[in-house]
Amino acid sequence: MSLFFDDDSKEEQRLKELQRQLDLTIEKRNKAETRQKILLAAFISDALENNKLNGLREFVINNFENYLKRENDKNLIQPLIKNLKKQNLKVNNNEVKTVDQVFQSEQPQQQSLGTTFHQIKENNYAN
Repeated sequence: MSLFFDDDSKEEQRLKELQRQLDLTIEKRNKAETRQKILLAAFISDALENNKLNGLREFVINNFENYLKRENDKNLIQPLIKNLKKQNLKVNNNEVKTVDQVFQSEQPQQQSLGTTFHQIKENNYAN
């Protein structure tokens, strides 16, 4: 306690309240970031398990272990890498789409939308 100021002054109470609000905001942001990481991991895990993207398994097999720095993390991930290697041997390459194939399959849809827009535009000006 200071001789000159009351420890329970309004300014200090306001500062404490602002700090509490800041702490809550940071906690919410951290929780949201953690949730985003979990969702991204689930998405990538699904792509790996179902071999939805050609080359993804090979990329993970070849690079994931080197990405990790801690020995405990590397040990934890070994069974996953082992299973990916087994699954990779069983892959039927005809069922897998490359990134280029995915985008190529979407292009006709985009062209048809452009054609439809062009037709609507012509019809509106014709009337």
